[in-house]
Amino acid sequence: MKFLHVLSELRSPFWDSVFLILTEFGGEILFTVFIMVTLWCLDRRAGYWMFFAWIFGSASSQFLKVCCAVPRPWVRDPAFSPVEEAIADAGGYSFPSGHTQSAAGLYGSAFVFIKRRWLRAVFVVLTLLTGISRMYLGVHTPADVAVGLLIGVLPVVYMGLAVRAGSETAWRKAAQGLLLLLCGAFLLYCLLSGRAKDAPDEFFLEGLSNAWKLAGAAVGFVISWAWAQKHPYETKAPLPAQVLKCLVGGAIALGIKSGLKAPLLLLFGGSAAADGLRYFLLAVFACLLWPKTFSFWNKLIKPSKKANGKTA
Repeated sequence: MKFLHVLSELRSPFWDSVFLILTEFGGEILFTVFIMVTLWCLDRRAGYWMFFAWIFGSASSQFLKVCCAVPRPWVRDPAFSPVEEAIADAGGYSFPSGHTQSAAGLYGSAFVFIKRRWLRAVFVVLTLLTGISRMYLGVHTPADVAVGLLIGVLPVVYMGLAVRAGSETAWRKAAQGLLLLLCGAFLLYCLLSGRAKDAPDEFFLEGLSNAWKLAGAAVGFVISWAWAQKHPYETKAPLPAQVLKCLVGGAIALGIKSGLKAPLLLLFGGSAAADGLRYFLLAVFACLLWPKTFSFWNKLIKPSKKANGKTA
């Protein structure tokens, strides 16, 4: 906490604004867009591994949050005040830092597949700045950030070893099994914990919802990843087709994520299991069903003869 108090002395309106922007490099919107564009338009192999690194790291982070139940810095020390604008995005328990874990998983994955040194340097800097932003804003301690960084890096290391292996199949199957085991253990812990029955607090209930989401997403993702190995799809397309399939696919994905929330909760009587089904559908759509439409978009917008290096 002493380090956070020192950082709080350095705050100013300008730096508050800067670090509020930097912290979004570990936010949900950015990594969702990054992974979907990679999966749909750039490199499906890289996209699937990136998705694995993120979801495995997220499940590990959320599992630890629920198990350790460490309160936020301002709860532990009432004399400490975070940057007010950062509080709304700092729900749940404090340890470890989910933003740092997400940044390490996302940019670490990109580091593995992109060979340009200057871009790799950018990915390292963005990861470190995300962690620093969480401490500057006062929503995480150094321990939160350090463990979040470690959790984000571990699946990236595994991924790096896998993509460099002579045969990737065994590594991929092991990754799928480990992911399902981790998410299943997280969900079972939440469901069977005594805290689930004895007046659970709002943060535990948030953890239970996250356990269902991650379990649903993991099952949908593993099914889709296995299917893609036998039924590969083409990511290359003319630029207008790439833009269209991202915009339309993104809109449908958003509809599943947000539009189905209330109806499914009503159908499941308010149970968090509805979140599991919603994220299962979201993963299957993004990783399996939507790629099935890519041949349509490629035929709809054909590259011009000029673009192909031909003259009329």
